[in-house]
Amino acid sequence: MRIQHYDVAAANNMNKKSSVALWWLQLNTLQQLQNIASYSFLLDKLQSDSIRLHALWFDIQAGDFYMFSRSQQRFLNVTEENWEHFIVDSEKPKSKLVF
Repeated sequence: MRIQHYDVAAANNMNKKSSVALWWLQLNTLQQLQNIASYSFLLDKLQSDSIRLHALWFDIQAGDFYMFSRSQQRFLNVTEENWEHFIVDSEKPKSKLVF
């Protein structure tokens, strides 16, 4: 079984209003998640869905915390109003998610 990876389509769905630097930083976060997912000691756990990896990004300058939404294929600012979205999003079966 092949581990699904975040791809260019996910990168293209990132917030278009973001600066180019922000876009690259978020893209790098997804790349690092892909790198971590390639570690041999994690492969079985990822394939059996016993663990899940999440892409988190903190904008120090603005003080904003972002998490990659699998269902929306982009980083979203985590707020008091939307944090439950991420719990529901992370609990969806992999078959319904596009990386």
